[in-house]
Order: sequence, then C-alpha cells, then structure tokens
Amino acid sequence: MRRSIPISILILFAAAAPAAVAQAPDHVASAPGTERHPDDDGLIVRQAIRVSLGADGRVERRVESALKMLTAYLPRHDHYDPRIPWNDARSTLRLDRIRTWMADGTLVDAQANSVVPNTADELAWAVPYAHMRQKVVAHVGVEHGATSELAYTIADRRAWDDPFQGVLDLQGLLPILEQEITIEVPEGTPLRIAGIGCELEPEVESADGRTTYTVRRKDVPAVNPSELSGDQRVHDRLAWSVLGSWEHAARLLAARCEEAIRVDETVESRARDLARGLLLPEERIGRLHDFVVEGLRTVDWPIADFALEMRRSGAVLDSSVGHPLDKAVLLLALLRAEGFDSRIALASADPLIAEGVAAWDQLDRVWVRVRFDGRELWLDPTASADERNRLHLAGLPVLVLDWPRSDLVVLPELSAEENGAALRITAALEPHGDALALSGTADLDLFARYNPMAAYDRTANRQAAVARGVVGALGRAAVDEVFVARQSDRLSSMRVEFSGGEIPVPRHGLVRLSLPRVPGGVTASELQLHRRTRTAPLRLPRGPATETVQVDLSLPEGFELVYAPAETAILFSVGSLTRSVELEGRTLRCRTRISLESAEVPPGSYPELREMIAALESEAASTILLRRVD
Repeated sequence: MRRSIPISILILFAAAAPAAVAQAPDHVASAPGTERHPDDDGLIVRQAIRVSLGADGRVERRVESALKMLTAYLPRHDHYDPRIPWNDARSTLRLDRIRTWMADGTLVDAQANSVVPNTADELAWAVPYAHMRQKVVAHVGVEHGATSELAYTIADRRAWDDPFQGVLDLQGLLPILEQEITIEVPEGTPLRIAGIGCELEPEVESADGRTTYTVRRKDVPAVNPSELSGDQRVHDRLAWSVLGSWEHAARLLAARCEEAIRVDETVESRARDLARGLLLPEERIGRLHDFVVEGLRTVDWPIADFALEMRRSGAVLDSSVGHPLDKAVLLLALLRAEGFDSRIALASADPLIAEGVAAWDQLDRVWVRVRFDGRELWLDPTASADERNRLHLAGLPVLVLDWPRSDLVVLPELSAEENGAALRITAALEPHGDALALSGTADLDLFARYNPMAAYDRTANRQAAVARGVVGALGRAAVDEVFVARQSDRLSSMRVEFSGGEIPVPRHGLVRLSLPRVPGGVTASELQLHRRTRTAPLRLPRGPATETVQVDLSLPEGFELVYAPAETAILFSVGSLTRSVELEGRTLRCRTRISLESAEVPPGSYPELREMIAALESEAASTILLRRVD
C-alpha cells in the first residue's frame, strides 16, 4: 500500500438521478445533525478502509465512506469535491457505490457522466507522470441533512517487488463518528502495525489462511487546519510494514537509487559545464544544486504515490521535470560526476513517526547528503540552501540510503542557545534644526535557522537586504557600509554603519522612538497568536530559539528622558522574556532577551506563549519618549 489517504478524498456529493424508494442504512438514518454538532460543517458518519495483501502478492484497497452535510460550506468549496487518485500504470480503479440519501430519506444514484477522469492540475503539464490519474465526482442534488455514500476499490494489476507497507491518515477536516481500519495478509506474514500520534490496539483474527488486523474507533475528532503551519501534521495515522528493520528498507531503496543514478555522457557533460571555472568545492556543489532546484520543474505530489519509483538521471535531465526523488537522482549523478561522495536520504517532515515500523511511506521528504574535506552538507533537491538546509532537519527522523548499511536516525534538535540572533546597536542622537539626526553602528549575529546566507553565496545584495532590515526602524536611517565578519551556513556576522536618519521634533517637543527588533524575528502573527485557545500543539517555525537586542542610545543635549519600557521578567515552561533598562549619564541602554525552549508548544501552554509575545510586542515595550527642555 503506497498512499496516505486524506479524508478529503472520501467526501462525495452524488449527481442527480431519478429518486428511488429504499430503506436508508442505520448509520445514515441515525446520524446526528446540527443540534449535536453546531460547529461542524459535516460529519463522516461511517468510514471503513480495508487494505489486503493477496497470496499472489497483489495489493487491494477498498474504501467506504458516508458523509452528512450540515452547512453550505461543503459544496461551496471545490476542495471538498471527491477526488480519487491512483497510479493507472500499476492499478485499476473501480467505483463500487456512489449515491446520496436526501434529507427526506429518498435515494439519488449518481449517473455515469457525473464521474470525470482527468489528470490532477499539479501533474497536467508533466508528461512523464501522465499515468498518475484521478476521478472527480460532480456534486449535484445536495441539501442540508443529505448523506452521501462512496465506495471504491483500487487493485494492483499484478504483483510488484515492493514490500507491503504504507501509511493511512485516521483524521481529517471533519469528525468521524465510526471508523474501521482493516489490514489483511496471508497467515504467517510478519506484519508490524502501529499508531502515529495515537495508541492503537488492533484486534487480530486468523481464519482460512488469512490474518486480519482491525482497528475500530468512535467519535474521532476533526483536525482544525487553520491551527497548523508549514509541514505540521497534527493528526492520528497508522503505519504498517512487513519489513523487519529500517536497514532492510534502506538496502532495498539504495539498490533502486544506484540503478537510477548511473551517470551517462549527457549528465557528465552537464556537470562539467556547470562547474567550469569554480575551484572551491562549496561553490561547485552550490552551482550543481542551484541547477537542479531552479532548472527543473518540481512535481508537487506525494512521493509515496509514485511507489518511490525514480527515472534514470539522464531521462530526468532531458525532461527538465521531476518529483523530489527524481531530482535527487539527478543531483546525485551530477555530484558524483564531479567526484563528490553523495547519498540520497529520506526524512519525515514531522518528528513523530512509528520508529518500530519500517514503513518508508512515513518519510515524505527527500534530501541529498554530500561529504567532502571532512565536512557534510545536506541539500534539498527542490529548495535552495537558504530556504532549507541541514538545520531544518534538526529533530527529524532520517534514513540515509547508504551502501551497504544504513539505519533510521533522529538528528539532534537545535537548542535555544545555538539557534537565534543577537543584535547590538550603538546610536547617537544629535540636534539638527527641527529634527534629531541619528547615526551609529549595528552588530548582528544570525545563528542556525535565523541565518539567511549560504556559505558559498557572496552576492553583495544579500547582506544589504539584511542590513536594511536592521536599521529600517531607526528614523529612516540609511545604510552606509556593511562589513561581513563571518559568513557560513551556521553563523553570519556583520557590522552595519548607518546615518542620515532624522526624527522630527514637533512644537510640543515630545519625540517618540521605536526600539528595533531582530530582522525576521518571532512575531505574534507568525505564531497564530490571534487565537485565544488551541486544540493542537503549535510547531514553532524555527524551533527553539533565543533572540537578544541591546540598544545603547546617546541622548541629545537639551532633551530629557520621560518614558522607557519597564523592567520585565517573565518565566514560563515554554520560555522566558527579560528586559532591563538603565540610564547612565546621557546613555540609555535597553536590553531585551526572549528565549523559546521547545520546538512544540502544547495547547495547555499556549496562553503562556501568548502572554510572553504580547509583552514583547506591545507598544509600551518598544517605545522611548524624549522631551525637549526649554
């Protein structure tokens, strides 16, 4: 089994057909309505998924679902249309039942022309993947209280070499009142099965040479998608596999990769052309990586749906298109043509997987590891090193397809101390007519995920953009010079000299200044702090982090300080916020430090996070007031 089945594809609104007189099944007739579910747009009143491994090695998946419509939100949004994807080169899709029970109990069956086979938009332009198909059922004849039923089967046409393994989503956008998941194998098959994000205890039965593992659940809560961010996937899943270990899984996949990576003359020639004139290994690697990222279009589709099949590197190069694994194959071939020791690695976008179940469908991200001169680089074949690099793998499970041995490892999570930014500004205010002129220096250190610069990128505009972000809040000051002290993939340090900033002094003589923040630092909007409560954990976009800002401001003659932020000390389980303010002679020093201690904030700690960020971003915390002394 090769697809993680999203609940959204199980939702159906059947097309109109002559009404039939029939007896609605119990799960339809007894389904609750809005009085018991006032906050839900709909309910999946029953869901049954059965995945079977035949004695001949073929896999069959049968899905049945009944959905009750409660609000008009469902038909108004196209993403709720039933879209059933399958790999037409390997499997056959059969629609077994498509019908809708109207609110008054009459039955409407779908007509044949309601089902439209097509290619998904993400694949329509990618000729090498035309075998990835889907069927869409148009929604017609729907009303509040109607319950639509869908049943379909996807069956292999023949047995494949793939081991029986896979992942199923057990939650989605709608609550599920009754759920039954069955995995069936020939008796004696060494199957491992486990829940991800949930505890599952399947019932096990053996009869007639078959063994079935059945999970039954009731009242499965919905996942609120607006609470999720980035690759966050806070929902229950189920994983299974006949593979005894991750080492076995890596060995099988490595053999496939080595066959596809085989370097031909076209790939070798392109590698030479790309690396020509570059001496440093980092620059050669960067040039090859940039070509694969930018020169080939990425097929944005789950790699599990392709059964982790990959094309030859030469074919990927010729087509200028590839899914992430295809692009990794080409990148590896280019790197090896230049003599670099490189390997493909699979990683999860989520730290939570069933580590005891060697189901590679749990690993949905593709990376390339390169070793040279005692160093190690991790490259995402679909994104630049600025956007994703080794630091974005921190805390995640990774399987390197190394030959002859490899195993699943969880890379260490970053600590709050090694991930973050430190900004120190020394500035002076001087009277200049009816304004105060501002000038000074800013020293900025950007660590780990805060660092936007790759080690081999020396373009001047990169530092200039960061420098403008540093001084942008300082009275419209302009950047004079940028001095880069260090630039690497872990740390970038720079000094910015600025001047030309002017702050008008109004007639009443009261002048307001705003304290700067770390460029790209944590914000309330980024952390979704508009919410008062949460039901799912909040994944911090950069993980644990520490941000420090210190401003030393020389006050102008003829002005006095009338307001500065208050001293602050907040200590919570999720982190801390401290602020100190000192006035020594004519120099005002404000130092603010916020530390977020964990990669994920549980719902119970969410109010603490809201309080801490509110204290950081409030106007009172960022305002300095000066008054002209007559």
